[in-house]
Amino acid sequence: MLQTEQGSGCAKWLGDGIGAIIDSMFPDKDNRAGIGYGYFSDNDTWAIKGGNLPDGTSVDTPYAITINANGGLFRPHDAITNTDNWYDVGGKSYRGGAGSAQAAILLHELAHVMSAADAGASGFLPDFGNQDAHDSNSDLLGEQCRDVINAF
Repeated sequence: MLQTEQGSGCAKWLGDGIGAIIDSMFPDKDNRAGIGYGYFSDNDTWAIKGGNLPDGTSVDTPYAITINANGGLFRPHDAITNTDNWYDVGGKSYRGGAGSAQAAILLHELAHVMSAADAGASGFLPDFGNQDAHDSNSDLLGEQCRDVINAF
């Protein structure tokens, strides 16, 4: 089972059941249905909870969290738009591909999983295709998990 650091505001906010939720995403070493990746039609979407993009396109995956192989989790630069990838969290930007950006992106999606299960991440909103909700979630993530994100 996942061990969370005592006293971490992020772990408390995500909820007491965070370890059990993560463990349930990886039931055994042969079943990796927790986190997957694929190539999305939209490079601006870096990761999603579940298997549908904001435009409704299915990525046909059983994963709880799906990461875009062309997105900022892995890539500091978007070759299609010729721009750098930055992930904004509560007023601070993290360069795509960096450990801090990876932590922020995965924590963001994990907060969706916890919120959808009504197990934690109080105040985290569904932000599927909703930039205002995404921005609100990013601010909240920064307030609750900045210490964890910055540790990477």
